[in-house]
Amino acid sequence: MLREIHHRFLPNKVVILHPTGPAGTAIRKISPFIEYQTMLDDQPTAYICIDFACQQPTTEIH
Repeated sequence: MLREIHHRFLPNKVVILHPTGPAGTAIRKISPFIEYQTMLDDQPTAYICIDFACQQPTTEIH
């Protein structure tokens, strides 16, 4: 999923990786809004947000 994101020209994109478990504590302190953004079916999950509104999470690469 990351490879696909990095290969596309997406101006102004911000990618935040949210590790599970204790490793995610530091990133949640910086970006507390991601606390409830979890994986779907234990798969890497993307949350696409535009103008402060997020679409439904996805595990698909389009």
